[in-house]
Amino acid sequence: MTAIPVETHFIGAGQIYLDDALYGSTRENNVFRIMQEIAAPRINGVGGRLARTDYHTTLPFAELELTTVELSDTNLAIMVPGSTSEAGSGDDAGFTVVSPPDQAARRLGSADYHKWELVVPGIDGAELRLRIPIGMVISNAEFTAADSENPLGPRLTIQSRIDPDDIEAAQWNVLYQAAGS
Repeated sequence: MTAIPVETHFIGAGQIYLDDALYGSTRENNVFRIMQEIAAPRINGVGGRLARTDYHTTLPFAELELTTVELSDTNLAIMVPGSTSEAGSGDDAGFTVVSPPDQAARRLGSADYHKWELVVPGIDGAELRLRIPIGMVISNAEFTAADSENPLGPRLTIQSRIDPDDIEAAQWNVLYQAAGS
């Protein structure tokens, strides 16, 4: 068995980019999933799934789950597609007020889809980039306040989407750069 050199290991959190701009740092349990559904028909009474008859029932898509550290007016509004953020006034002066989506407009607009990229540094210069070219936040906006070791940070799940202008474009990419490359 070949040993895996320690230089290729990725430890800790990373940085998340939204539309190529730094969105913030992440902490704890970043998860990048390639979701897929594969089916195999039952053929001619064979008692199980027959090799080489498998097919994707849906194209594989990606989910990126992460906890951010920073809160800002920009990233608060991103957490709930269709929501708006604005400077507060009156009793809310000095606050950023995030308001729910317009109830009459159920279809989400183009502004709710973004390029997401998690960059995780490795040891000795290795780097891993987990990219969703067009994705949106699909999870509930979840804020957990614990203690000084785990400060409040929103947990998000971003899911890839197919580009309607280029249905052949990749829905996700995993980019790996070895140490010293």
